[in-house]
Amino acid sequence: MTSTSAAYVTNILDYDFMILPSAASGGSATTYICDYYYTASGWRVVLAGGNAIHGATAGVFCVTSNYDSSTDIATIGARLCY
Repeated sequence: MTSTSAAYVTNILDYDFMILPSAASGGSATTYICDYYYTASGWRVVLAGGNAIHGATAGVFCVTSNYDSSTDIATIGARLCY
């Protein structure tokens, strides 16, 4: 089960296709994994790595799941791979 609270990630779940936080509380910018987990209730789209405005909290384990599928934000992008 993934964490339902927004906070610094303290533990992760490793799935075959993605890594998600299983615990997000008690961490900080200098302890545990040091990346932040943003979340909200309801149907969400998972953004891995954060976005441009997250600054130092946007690392490889930063996961954002507080945007719905209709969100359109200029600071979110993707690299296209073939």
